[in-house]
Amino acid sequence: MAYTDLTEVRACYAQLRELVIHNAGGWEGVESRDLFSREGHLKWNRRNMSGAADYLRLQILIALEAVNTRLFFIDTLRARTSQMPHPHAG
Repeated sequence: MAYTDLTEVRACYAQLRELVIHNAGGWEGVESRDLFSREGHLKWNRRNMSGAADYLRLQILIALEAVNTRLFFIDTLRARTSQMPHPHAG
């Protein structure tokens, strides 16, 4: 059984991941937040990283991987549930 909700979330996950990986940030954008702003990302500077944008990108990728893990978990639960015999089946 295909679940369109998971398919849609996976598509969004993939698009967000590609955006973060292939865009360094640090440029002004009306619809963007700290990562893609001219100066907003500077408050995220960390001593052990090369820049705030790198730190933010890493945090976003970590969060996206948590989403991906959760999707896998949901998919596994749904697969198990669909394979279980119905309690009223004779």
